[in-house]
Amino acid sequence: MPNIVNIPMIWKIEITFCRLRHLELNRLVNLRRLLVMQLNHNQITRIEPTIMPLRLQHFTLTNNHLSHLDAGVFAPMKELFFLNLDFNQLAEIVPTNISLPALQMLSLNHNRLPMLNFGNWSMPQLKTLHCSSNRLTAPPAEWNSLPQLKVLDLSLNQLAVFPMDDLYLSGLGLLNLSGNALTSVPTTKKRLHVPLERFFLSSNRLTSLAINRWNMPKLWEFSVAHNQLTELGDVFHRFATVPSVRYRRFDLRNNSWSCGWLLRIHPADLWQRDYGLLTTNASCSDRTLVFTDWKRPDWEPHKICCHERNELGLQ
Repeated sequence: MPNIVNIPMIWKIEITFCRLRHLELNRLVNLRRLLVMQLNHNQITRIEPTIMPLRLQHFTLTNNHLSHLDAGVFAPMKELFFLNLDFNQLAEIVPTNISLPALQMLSLNHNRLPMLNFGNWSMPQLKTLHCSSNRLTAPPAEWNSLPQLKVLDLSLNQLAVFPMDDLYLSGLGLLNLSGNALTSVPTTKKRLHVPLERFFLSSNRLTSLAINRWNMPKLWEFSVAHNQLTELGDVFHRFATVPSVRYRRFDLRNNSWSCGWLLRIHPADLWQRDYGLLTTNASCSDRTLVFTDWKRPDWEPHKICCHERNELGLQ
């Protein structure tokens, strides 16, 4: 790393697309005003810790070669609020006891992590946690002990099950579970009340969802596209705050929906949710349902593909 200890007034360091291999935090101790450090696109494999306090608030180490990391290296950074470790080769983060009282955003996208445990991490202000594109087979342990967490992105991992009960008493507003191997998102509660506003379950292996147990009065974006679902209960009117046609935030595409289930849904509910983005001009491989727009009957009818025979209204 370049010799910068003689520039005491510096507040930002940006060294990108170089060949840095090691980062020695001791060399930053005398930089009392250093708040931002960006070391992206280097070849860093090791971070040497320091016991002296550092005032860093914004620290990015994306696109490096880190494979093993002791979280304790960040312990001296009590003012750190943004930490980005995306696009490394992290296979392990040692769960050292660590307190990061100011941290609000932690990003670990595009690594090789098979597990995460936040049991020994104190992050009372953390609001956003990104763990997309790793190798997680289970949600991070103790994630729901983070009291201020609002955004949890676990997309593109290897989760088979996500216990919905973990959401109970959390303040989570966005949960992204897309692109996993989910076959189940169970709950043991008869009525699970959670404040989710955006919920993504697309591109999994789901065959059923017990949404009759979900109470999500704030939900406005919901996707179960690209699964193996055949029915979804009262989904078209359960989540009353999901925006209607104009916003296109209710996505049921690419499932195997039952014709009988679709016929039981009131046309006004279908229209209000833009038909779950199921309408198509393509030919259906099995059967086709035709719905006349109940507000504009002179418009061309909407076609939806479905997968049951001998039902009224099929063509």
